[in-house]
Amino acid sequence: MKPILKTVSKLKHQLAYVKEEEPTKVDMLERKISRNEKTLAGIEKKNGIRVRWQETDATFENAQQRLTVKKRSNELLKLHKMASERTFLLELKAKYADGQAIAIKLANQIDKVVNSMNQGLATLNGLIAD
Repeated sequence: MKPILKTVSKLKHQLAYVKEEEPTKVDMLERKISRNEKTLAGIEKKNGIRVRWQETDATFENAQQRLTVKKRSNELLKLHKMASERTFLLELKAKYADGQAIAIKLANQIDKVVNSMNQGLATLNGLIAD
């Protein structure tokens, strides 16, 4: 499920754009915003949330910072596991001649791990840039 709060925020930005560029879509966006606000109100009531945090609140910034640190450490742990797997596969591959079927399979598996590592590095770099 998409984060509803982010969706509402995006819809509000779209509404400002649509009012100027495409006035015919204003009604549709207002209905979407209203529906999402009702959903948010229900979730907040269900979980006993009295006040919604603003992005400038200290508690919000603290929670966001802790979440970012946790995401970074989880991503680093994933990268460490993949690096260990890659090292193990490279050691295995060294035992076989390049033309053997098992060496070819190991090479394919190494390529998959390297691609996963590259994706993980991109994610980590995105987290660090924030």
